[in-house]
Amino acid sequence: MAPQQKMGVSMRRSKAVILPIAVGLFFLGLLYLPSGPATSGPSHSPALSLEIPNLSKFNEAVDRAGGTRVVVGAAAVGAIGGMVSLSPLPVLGQLGAPLGAAAGIYCAQLPKGKDTAGKAGEFCRDVGRAATAFWTVLQSEMKKD
Repeated sequence: MAPQQKMGVSMRRSKAVILPIAVGLFFLGLLYLPSGPATSGPSHSPALSLEIPNLSKFNEAVDRAGGTRVVVGAAAVGAIGGMVSLSPLPVLGQLGAPLGAAAGIYCAQLPKGKDTAGKAGEFCRDVGRAATAFWTVLQSEMKKD
């Protein structure tokens, strides 16, 4: 019985290590996505130049969501929801937090409207505002003590 328990502990440790590595590789990959010509100045060698990604689309999505605080709040709630809902699944359970955060960000930037997507976007924006308001109150209460 002891070897099985020992194996279970090592499996949990390896699962805990996989998620941060996967998230780190994902964001590292985002840094090196080609986005057109480099705007960081003159370059002597195209192979050695680091391209700065075009952030205008990201800024437009943040503006549609209502600001950075709303996006961060929606991402935080989405990450928690992703961890809770995907944790029982064997493979996707490792990616619950980043997938949930991405879903929260995507949902928050949906355009306003009377259709289902507009209502979902408004719900995600409200949840993002509530999460950041909760965090602000929590921080102010912690500073009082």
